[in-house]
Amino acid sequence: MNIRPATDNDQMIWDNYVSSNPTAGPYYLYAWKTAVEKGYGHKGLYLMAEDTDFGFVVGVLPLICFCLHGGASLWYLFLTATMGV
Repeated sequence: MNIRPATDNDQMIWDNYVSSNPTAGPYYLYAWKTAVEKGYGHKGLYLMAEDTDFGFVVGVLPLICFCLHGGASLWYLFLTATMGV
């Protein structure tokens, strides 16, 4: 397994994975990263877990970096019943 930051080139792969998971909501889509970055000025760190043998996505973790008052923290904002996909 390989865990790495998603890039804009991964948007289709990310969204296909999220769309195929019935527990994921719309806030897991990659476009939400762009909306938060442009709307609030916070940086998104979207992590993808890939199966190294077959090269497909097995999990995603969307995080937002809040940089306030000289410090920074990563937040998982998408609180749902399943807490991740």
